[in-house]
Amino acid sequence: MIEHIISKVGAAGKSSVALLALIFAAPHFALAAGGDLSGRVLEKRLSNGMKLLALPRSGAPVVTLEMTFRAGSADEKEGFTGVAHLLEHMLFKGTQKLGTSDWEKERPILEEVERVGKKLDLELKKGAKGSGEEALRLRGELDALIASQREFIVKDEIDAIYSRNGGTGFNAFTTTDLTSFIISLPSNRLELWAAIESDRMRTPIVREYYVERDVVKKER
Repeated sequence: MIEHIISKVGAAGKSSVALLALIFAAPHFALAAGGDLSGRVLEKRLSNGMKLLALPRSGAPVVTLEMTFRAGSADEKEGFTGVAHLLEHMLFKGTQKLGTSDWEKERPILEEVERVGKKLDLELKKGAKGSGEEALRLRGELDALIASQREFIVKDEIDAIYSRNGGTGFNAFTTTDLTSFIISLPSNRLELWAAIESDRMRTPIVREYYVERDVVKKER
């Protein structure tokens, strides 16, 4: 069974850029103290460099999947702290297919959000040398654009799809050298996981960037 799962992930997830995916055949994958993994873990490396590790477990037909990238806060450049954590947040915002009711209508608004947001950031960096009135004008324009974009945003659509298909524990975390995304699903939903994760890691859309940036600033 687990070999079949690996082959399915390999076939459906070829466009994924993840460096490591862990597949467990039960939702609680922590081994008892002193547990021996020797000879129990199956390994396969895809042509894109993604490594799959699978640990078969007896019990319910459920898999827990952890997709891990070898990148974290230690890879941030000076002056850009929090970027790894922010990226983790942004990867929940969807793609051209997920998280939007009409991408073609949303796209030009998003482009304007990015343009005005950059101008506002530059104005704020000027400090006392900048124009307070100009910053207020740009802030008002940005807020209006964000409100317009929200008309097309489908909040938490990826989470909703997973939930409708029996998924639990959809989450992520960032450390100094790793970023991981986790979900538990019925084992017959492996291809759904591969399709969703491939899409959101390959073509993520940076929705609600300025909202999430403020959230990450507060969390830090």
